[in-house]
Amino acid sequence: MTPAQPRIALVTGADAKFVLMAGALFRSLRDAGWTGSFRVCDLGLTDRQAAAFGDAGLLLPRPRRLAAGLQPFYYKASLVDYVAGLDFDLLVWIDCDMIAVDDPAAALNGLAAAMRHVGKPVAICADAGAGSIAEACDRLPMQPFRDTMMRSGLGDRLAYLNTGLVAIGDRSLLAAWQELAFAMPPHMLFEQNAFNYLFHSRRLPAVLLPAERWNVHGALLAAAQVSPSGAVDIGGTRAFLLHATSPDLSQHEVFQGPVTLLGGVFHGQLKLFRNPGLRRLQGTALNAWSLDPLARLCAPTGDGA
Repeated sequence: MTPAQPRIALVTGADAKFVLMAGALFRSLRDAGWTGSFRVCDLGLTDRQAAAFGDAGLLLPRPRRLAAGLQPFYYKASLVDYVAGLDFDLLVWIDCDMIAVDDPAAALNGLAAAMRHVGKPVAICADAGAGSIAEACDRLPMQPFRDTMMRSGLGDRLAYLNTGLVAIGDRSLLAAWQELAFAMPPHMLFEQNAFNYLFHSRRLPAVLLPAERWNVHGALLAAAQVSPSGAVDIGGTRAFLLHATSPDLSQHEVFQGPVTLLGGVFHGQLKLFRNPGLRRLQGTALNAWSLDPLARLCAPTGDGA
């Protein structure tokens, strides 16, 4: 008997200034063939943006028990509340500054099957720029995280994980992530660091995914080669998700709108790849979003005109 197809829920999140990025992710997934569940968590959207996503059936509203105006990473760590009403076998969080460049259905269904086969509730990538927690804390102002790891006896020599892409098949882990994030002193990437602490303190069984395919970020972005068909290759591995982030801005830049796209002039904050080939792919996704009627509904009054 053929096993039932896993129920996969893709979730991202955005505040008001990152709607363009979330829209580009959405269009890249849809244009690559993803027809399954996709939702946007309200991490600080305007009423107009929230209403537009809500009318389109895409919104996960801010849970009432979470105060408005929190730093967005608190909301990301509160996925347990956002997805309380969703039915899924596997929840896949994707940061909104990512785009898809390969068939999502094949990649995600394969991932869900692999996780189910080996009985592991988490799939995640190691950070491409830090081989260990010690390296990450040396590079970025994250001393409270190092202190937590040292006090726990875990130390800081363990692998540092990147939660730009994380797949979770156990809701109890989402609750634990939230609790740890709210308990951790505020500092850079505290929600990602809370997940790292959860992962290592519980020795979670996990599928460790290659960042070259699942979360291309940091120095990996410089190594990416784009074929005429738009396929992206990193050292012989075909990429699925590109992530516009690098610790020192060496591989991405931050641009504050307005930006002129095919659908008009839009305002917002963009994280743009420096790699010219990846920048073109990102531009295609942004332009596709700008032509989507939903983009105009999400835009501030006057944008997209």
